[in-house]
Amino acid sequence: MTKPATGKFELDDFVAAAMSEFAKKEEYIKTTVSPTIKAAMAAAVVEEEAAPARVVKLRDSEVEYSKMFGSVPKNIPDFGVAKFAGVPECVTHLIPRVDDKYVVQTEEAARLVSALMDGDKVLMSGPTGSGKSSLVKYVCAKVGAPFIRINMSADAESSVLFGQLVARDGATVWEDGPITEAVKHGAVVLIDEWELMPPEISMGLQNLLEDDGYLFLKEKPGDAKDKTFIPHPNFRIVCAGNTVGQGDDTGRYTGTTAANETDVNGEDKTEDQSGSHLQMRVSSAIVGRMR
Repeated sequence: MTKPATGKFELDDFVAAAMSEFAKKEEYIKTTVSPTIKAAMAAAVVEEEAAPARVVKLRDSEVEYSKMFGSVPKNIPDFGVAKFAGVPECVTHLIPRVDDKYVVQTEEAARLVSALMDGDKVLMSGPTGSGKSSLVKYVCAKVGAPFIRINMSADAESSVLFGQLVARDGATVWEDGPITEAVKHGAVVLIDEWELMPPEISMGLQNLLEDDGYLFLKEKPGDAKDKTFIPHPNFRIVCAGNTVGQGDDTGRYTGTTAANETDVNGEDKTEDQSGSHLQMRVSSAIVGRMR
C-alpha cells in the first residue's frame, strides 16, 4: 500500500517514540531520582534535629527573644531580652498596651530589640507607611518601656521639646518638655520624621547622642549643675525618617534636608534588609551597634 502524502504514519511513529521515551524517563525518576532525594531530605532533617541547640547566655531577669516575641529570624541568633526595670510611677502610664493583632516584621523587630537592650541609639529609615513608628511602639509594649513619640516639623520649637519657663499660680516656673522628661525618668523617645528637625533642636540633642552623653538645658535657670541631666538608665532614643539624613530631591518627602554631619557621621555601616519595606541603618554617631 502506498503511504498517503500527508505523512500521518510518520507523525504517529514520532509521537509514539516520544511517549515511550517520556515513560522511560518518568520510570527512572520514580525508581532512582525520587528515592535519592527523599533519602537526602530525611538525612538533613535527622542532622538538623541531632545538632545541639544553641545555648543563649541569659543574665538575671532575661528570657530568650524567641520566647518573648514568639520567634526569631533564621539569620539572627537568639539573644537575651529583659523587661525594663525600675520604671518610675510617673511614667508607667506611657507604657503602651500590647496589640496581639499586630503583624510583626520579624527581622526588623529583632534588630530593634537588640539595639534597645544594648542601650544603642537607633536610626530607622523606610518609606511612609512601612511601619517604623508602630514597630517601635509594639516593641516598647512587649518590653514594658514608656514610649514617647514626637512628630517633628520644620517649625518645631526647642522650648516645647526641652522645656520652658511658664507662669503658674502667680509665679514663673520651669516646665520640662517631653525629651527632658524621657531623659530624667527613662523612656524610649521616637523622633518621627527627624529629617525635618530645625538646627537648634539638632544641636540641643548633640551631647545626648554621644556615648555617655548628657542633656544640657541652656535656657533653664540656675547654674551648670541645675542645667545638666544624666540620662536615666532606661532612656533610649530612636530617630525614624524616609531619607537616611541625605535629603530628598524627588518631591516625595517635602521639607526634608540633609542632616548635619554631627548627627550622622563616621563610616557608613549599612544593614540592608533586602526584600523588606523597612530598612535600618547603623551609623557611628546617631546609631549604635546592631547585632
